[in-house]
Amino acid sequence: MWTTTETSVTDELGQIHKSYGIKCNETSVNDLSFNKDEVDEFVEKLNRLDASEIHAVELARDFIER
Repeated sequence: MWTTTETSVTDELGQIHKSYGIKCNETSVNDLSFNKDEVDEFVEKLNRLDASEIHAVELARDFIER
């Protein structure tokens, strides 16, 4: 099952922002977006389609390029 992850990212001005990624079992891809709703939708789609964690990098790349 895919889930949304949250990390903190510090920008050049020292401000901290929440960044969101995806995780399935032990496979994770961080910092996909600052928009949690977009990543949550993506995670729902991955779970609905039963996407394999083997393709995590390619799936993340497709998400970023859209």
